[in-house]
Amino acid sequence: MTEASAVSAAGSEPVGKRSSLSRWLRHGGLMLGLLVLLVVIVMAVFAPVLAPYDPYLQSLTARFAPPIWLPGGNWAHPLGTDQLGRDYLSRIIYGAQISLVIGIGTAIVSGVIGTAIGVCAGYFGGKIDSVAMFVITARLAMPVILVSLAVVALVGSSLSVVMITLGLLLWDRFALVTRATTIQLRSSEFVTAAELQGASVLQIIRHEILPNLLNNLVVVATLEMAQAMILEAAFISGSRCAGAAAVLGPDDFRRQSLNPVRALAHHHPGSVSLHACPWHESSRRRSARCAVARRTQLKECRCFST
Repeated sequence: MTEASAVSAAGSEPVGKRSSLSRWLRHGGLMLGLLVLLVVIVMAVFAPVLAPYDPYLQSLTARFAPPIWLPGGNWAHPLGTDQLGRDYLSRIIYGAQISLVIGIGTAIVSGVIGTAIGVCAGYFGGKIDSVAMFVITARLAMPVILVSLAVVALVGSSLSVVMITLGLLLWDRFALVTRATTIQLRSSEFVTAAELQGASVLQIIRHEILPNLLNNLVVVATLEMAQAMILEAAFISGSRCAGAAAVLGPDDFRRQSLNPVRALAHHHPGSVSLHACPWHESSRRRSARCAVARRTQLKECRCFST
């Protein structure tokens, strides 16, 4: 009986794995998300091969070329060009590299910090939990974009600075989720059994707590990656408006994906709502904004000269 049960248990394990795999394959949303992610990763890895042009290449004779689906568009620039004649498709492909690097790097940095704080707070409780909740509340009171712009003004703008800054500011969700889950796991039977067997705290956290947090961490990591990409796009725009030198290379994937719509607003102003396109502003408002920018730049030059 013992041998038969062992054989049946050994044979049921591959069957369970196959059933899980088939269930994943039948999940339409999961497959669609994996397909989109795979396309973006392939674009980022093989950008020098897939991009038809250099993302920095400028051609004033080809500026504001419309996309292929508009009158006047051609396959030389399928998504059109910007105000400097740079190809949108090439910049989108290269921009995927920056977005993925910042998204994954931010998720790793914030995941390590938030998981450490949440596990310690949930497992030990007491004063450690109170201190951790105070730190989390203090972090939630900080405006992410303003703090990031302050860091850029003091340290400088670079890929590593943006990634580390966002990672140090986006760990609160990891901490809250891991803390709540660890509190539930702390009173479970398998953790109590491990304590009765003489396992140390590090062994319990490593072998009993963290494996059961993996599913939650993956979900939170996907959300934080998306938020980091959005904040990075706003962060680059804010740093450029503030006069900081953005040295991140080609624009990110999200910002460049909006540029064909801007080309549509440029060639066919009536086809896009003015309220939906803040970049399509009136000439009077544009002139006023440029005048303010020139006065600000002149004032900064006078301050540096003195």
